[in-house]
Amino acid sequence: MEADPSATATDSDSRALRRATWRVVLPYALFASVWIVLSDRALDLLPESIADKAWLQTFKGGFFVCITSLLLYGVVRDMLLRLTEASRRRYEEQRSRLQAARLLSAIADSSSDAIFAKDLSGRYLLFNKAATDFVGKDADEVLGHDDRVLLSPAYAQMVMANDQQVMAAGETMSFEETMRLPDREATFLSTKGVLRGASGEVTGMYGISRDISALKAVEFELRKLSQVVEQSPESVLVTDLEGRVEYVNETFTVHSGYLAAEVLGQPASMFGEALTPASSFEELWAALSRGEAWSGEFTNQRKDGSSYAVFARVVPIRREDGSISNYMSLQEDITEKKRIEAELEQHRKHLEELVSSRTAELRDATERANAASEAKSAFLANMSHEIRTPMNAIIGLTHLLRRDHPAQRQIERLDRVGSAARHLLSVINDILDLSKIEAGRLRLENGEFALGAVFEHVQSLIAEQAKAKGLTVELDTRDVPGRLCGDATRLRQALLNYAANAIKFTEHGSVLLSASVAEDRGDALLVRFEVTDTGMGVAADKIPRLFDAFEQADASTTRRFGGTGLGLAITRRLATLMGGEAGAESEPGHGSTFWFTAVLRRGRGAVANPPSVSAGESERVLREQHAGAHVLLAEDNPVNREVALDLLSAVGLAVESVSSGRAVLERCRTSDFDLILMDMRMPEMDGLEATRALRAQTRNRHTPVVALTANVFEEDRRACFAAGMDDFVAKPVDPQDLYSTLLRWLPPRAVAGAAAAQASVPAEPASAERAPEVIEAAVAQMKLYLANANMRANRLLEDERRVFATVLGSVFSEFEHNVACFRYPEALALLAQCRTPGRD
Repeated sequence: MEADPSATATDSDSRALRRATWRVVLPYALFASVWIVLSDRALDLLPESIADKAWLQTFKGGFFVCITSLLLYGVVRDMLLRLTEASRRRYEEQRSRLQAARLLSAIADSSSDAIFAKDLSGRYLLFNKAATDFVGKDADEVLGHDDRVLLSPAYAQMVMANDQQVMAAGETMSFEETMRLPDREATFLSTKGVLRGASGEVTGMYGISRDISALKAVEFELRKLSQVVEQSPESVLVTDLEGRVEYVNETFTVHSGYLAAEVLGQPASMFGEALTPASSFEELWAALSRGEAWSGEFTNQRKDGSSYAVFARVVPIRREDGSISNYMSLQEDITEKKRIEAELEQHRKHLEELVSSRTAELRDATERANAASEAKSAFLANMSHEIRTPMNAIIGLTHLLRRDHPAQRQIERLDRVGSAARHLLSVINDILDLSKIEAGRLRLENGEFALGAVFEHVQSLIAEQAKAKGLTVELDTRDVPGRLCGDATRLRQALLNYAANAIKFTEHGSVLLSASVAEDRGDALLVRFEVTDTGMGVAADKIPRLFDAFEQADASTTRRFGGTGLGLAITRRLATLMGGEAGAESEPGHGSTFWFTAVLRRGRGAVANPPSVSAGESERVLREQHAGAHVLLAEDNPVNREVALDLLSAVGLAVESVSSGRAVLERCRTSDFDLILMDMRMPEMDGLEATRALRAQTRNRHTPVVALTANVFEEDRRACFAAGMDDFVAKPVDPQDLYSTLLRWLPPRAVAGAAAAQASVPAEPASAERAPEVIEAAVAQMKLYLANANMRANRLLEDERRVFATVLGSVFSEFEHNVACFRYPEALALLAQCRTPGRD
């Protein structure tokens, strides 16, 4: 730095003053000395005759004073002029310096860079506005202090070390200094130099610092992008608009064998033009000329002459204004991939041949398996049918013999025959159920039911055995909603398997059937069912075997209590089908708890159901309310026909029998029936075909048809309903089940007569008025269909739409919509609220 101008000016004025003083003193001393010497010598040379020398002495003194006064005046005037000029120059210089200082201060404060100056101890002498903005402190708080008032100790030490390095070297230096500011961490590019005194000695340092944090961030991103491009596993080439190479990354040099310097400025096509079809380059340049990207394959040649395949994607690089500056090519080496693809293609062809061969073998095996499965199903169906047909005769005849007032000994033997028949039937049912479950052919129903009714039904089935052994049977369903949706039949079956076992293996005490909610899933519930007894118990290591088919705790159990070992296996499989599981806890001598879980949905609430009659009263109710009802029996087996005729006649029904489906149609064309019992397997025309034909006739087309058959598979049941049948009674027929079914479908005698009259008369015009008894019969029939979820309700609504529109009035549209959507409970509730003619 230059010396201070103000100090230089002061020194110059001092020297000028000294020179002016000597210019006055020296001439005066010289003139005075000369005058004194010469004037005294001149007086001595005057003649002695001049008497008045005193006057001359006076004149000499006066002249000396005049001359010296003139001399002093000139010298002093010259000195004053010089001093005045020096003062003027000094004022002008001070004003210039003041203006320069003000200009420098304005420049420093308007700069966005931090400008500062420090003395030799690092104390701030200058600190501009930008610097105060950076550190968040006023200049007054900084001036006179070093960096330790601004920065943390580590940052302050680093900055002060750089300052000392600059002052020690005596030259201008630049540093990148990163420091923590109040609001962020920033990086500054600081240029620092030394301040020098008048004699050139270092008196301090100055600096200019620019915030380059944003530039550093951009630089970091650019460096990262550069590293990405350079380290990319794909070759990257950048060319000019003529296709000359301007940049290649390291991967390209590795793949091609060329150094970057060897390819810069060369056409990019030089690598693949010898081995790549010319059409590829034509398509490439056509796309680039349209400003579009292009992708395709090149076969490039390495520096050593070998070739390699690449998949290239060439895209234009655009400037901010949208114009294209360069092209970039990304090239993936697919040589190995193509080799693998070729191998895979060979393997694929070979695999296709193997698959074709294996598929043919699998098709044959599948056909054989299906044939075997169909044969097994047919065998089971035939076996079931062939066993149930004579069983029907055994159970039916046993029931009829008991009605003939036999002797006590004969009653006991008949009881044994009935018990053996029921046991054989249960074994057959278990085997069939297990085979259907294992074959995946068992389908669960999904209907609403009362849980209490299921428990009471199971209790009624085991009550007699429990009473004979002196056991109490308790029920507990308090913690579960009263109505649920699921398969009540399978639920009852699983629960009965447990309950029957509990009765079998308990000699004294009680059996508890309970249900509880294991998990609440909103609309769905995981319900846990338990059967707890006070019986003999089971060892823990034997419990897992109990749920395997044909397994019991040990051989002595089989000898003592009997059984096939299928009940628990079926219960576990049913629980799995219902979304749950099964298990047991037991301790020998302290009883057992067998449990299973099932996922069931919450019911909608109480649903209107038709009046029901207990099994023990079925015969009485049939005699009192349905005596003389006209029933048609279709059965080709003479023994089973005889049994059925006796069972039906015993309750006062008027029965006609035929042996084929064709005979059913002939009788229905000439006579009216209240109910038809239809066997499925009959000569000439089976029961399904006969039912379909009957539903197409005018007469008896609404008559309930109940299947009476030994075909008990689920698909048989669905086939019956699909053909138009209303219910299903399996052989061997349990008389009580038969009577309960008849009660469900036989209308009261008055209704039956009205329905017969309606069926026998040709359809009336839509405009005709309906008699009250006809309307009442139609409504009663609809209630039966809806209560039993029979889809014949839809057909009845079509045929008698005017009747139900009259009965239902304003709610008919809602009723019709519910029936169309198979919402039978809701439709039944609407119908139950309406009054029919004749019942006001």
